[in-house]
Amino acid sequence: STDKNEKLKIIKDKFNIDYKDIFFIDDNFINLKDAFSLGVECYMATWGFNNKEQQKEANKLGIILLKLEDIKNI
Repeated sequence: STDKNEKLKIIKDKFNIDYKDIFFIDDNFINLKDAFSLGVECYMATWGFNNKEQQKEANKLGIILLKLEDIKNI
C-alpha cells in the first residue's frame, strides 16, 4: 500500500502495540498530520519536501521538527 496510515496500522497490529508506541519520520505534512491524528509520535524531516509554512503548521500541532544533524543523536 502507498497509504502510510494503512502501513502504520499493519505495524501496530503485527507487533501488537499502540499507535503511541510508533515513531514516524516523514517529510510530507499531510502524511504526518494524518499519522499524528492516530496518536503516532511524529517527526518532520525538515530537509525533505516541505516548506517553512508546513513546518510551522506541523510545529503548532505538536509534530517535532527534525533536522538532518539531529539523526546523529537518536
